Amino acid sequence: MYRAAEPKPVIRRMVEELGVHHEALRNWIRQAEADAGERDDLLTTEEREELAQLRREVQLCRCTAAGRRRTWCPSSGSRCRR
Repeated sequence: MYRAAEPKPVIRRMVEELGVHHEALRNWIRQAEADAGERDDLLTTEEREELAQLRREVQLCRCTAAGRRRTWCPSSGSRCRR
């Protein structure tokens, strides 16, 4: 909505129309720009999802390597998954 509008609407006005916090809208716009390749200072949504998956895999490998199965995992503060 914001990206398609010409000229660009004022964020504060759009916030009132959408009923969301202005920082939430600003973050959504920045993320959409990153996903469109217009920003290189943020990870894309796809990169964020890949990073989260890799972190889960590393946690699982650490727990498995330490011989912990379905036990408390101090590195993550949760139960190790198998």
